[in-house]
Amino acid sequence: GAGNYDADESITAAYAMATLKNKTGNVKTIIGARLEATSIDYTGFEFDDETMETPSDLNRVSGSSSFTNILPNLTIQWDVNDKFNLNFAATQSLARPAYFDLVPYISIEEQEAVNIGNPDLKPALSTNLDIMAEYYFDGFGFFSLGYFNKRIENWLYRYTSFNESYAGYDNVEFSQLRNGAEADVNGLEITYQTRFLKNFLFMGNYTFTSSSTGDVIFPDEDPENTVVRSDVPLVGQVDNMYNLSLAYENSKFFIRASYNYSEGSLDEISDDEDFDRYYDEQAFLDVNANYRINDNWSIFAEGKNLTNQPLRYFQGVESRTMQLEYYNVSWNLGLKYDF
Repeated sequence: GAGNYDADESITAAYAMATLKNKTGNVKTIIGARLEATSIDYTGFEFDDETMETPSDLNRVSGSSSFTNILPNLTIQWDVNDKFNLNFAATQSLARPAYFDLVPYISIEEQEAVNIGNPDLKPALSTNLDIMAEYYFDGFGFFSLGYFNKRIENWLYRYTSFNESYAGYDNVEFSQLRNGAEADVNGLEITYQTRFLKNFLFMGNYTFTSSSTGDVIFPDEDPENTVVRSDVPLVGQVDNMYNLSLAYENSKFFIRASYNYSEGSLDEISDDEDFDRYYDEQAFLDVNANYRINDNWSIFAEGKNLTNQPLRYFQGVESRTMQLEYYNVSWNLGLKYDF
């Protein structure tokens, strides 16, 4: 079917880099650039599961894509003193579409859903600004505070429409990966770790992110039916995320509990916000432990997903579940021998 395809990708790259230091050696500057030339050829298939039953019935569809990018980098590292340092970076990075998304395939499923590849997809180009301050306490302690900004051109999103007409079929679900024009992402990162009461260790980090995109246009053959959506968040961007870890260790025994939380995020965009697909929030609790019997033998154990966190998607509003999967708790217990 449409899931079968051939892709041939060729990437030619070259880079130049220079590292500079001031006289005292506490400020290091790295400047450079990477040149990447990409060429892709692919062959996909047009497949209608109502009319095509054998591989010989498949229609071949071919395409190609090529692009060249220069990705500059500027990094400055300043060791203010033995405990405090500042870091600054201005970079550009590239995110290519997956092979299958570029293949010009057409898949029609039971006259109800149409999935189409997009050989015209462009790679997402991100211009990044990062600033980070770090302070080290005596021993294990550490604190950092950072700010980041990303301006993304040609960001990728999956477009879904539920009332399309295609190839003689009416009111089908139409899906295709597309490029957005431009998106801005801003965020703050905080990390703290410390040791207390001699044998306890704590680590926590929190990230806040906000995003905005330009108008997302859903064209129609009739211009009056073209839909323009504004203030759409970036697909896959999580506003709030944090990780907490508490551990105890001595010469023989170690145990750690970790809690990881991420807020929900937009997964697919439709021409009607009531049909947008969202990935629901998730929180995971994991525990792992190790006991050293002697210099060679030790016992280890771990339990994952102790909260039995489901994987869930919803449509438009949280009460409208689209997909719900449970994976239960997983654990293992073992004996380890070190030679």
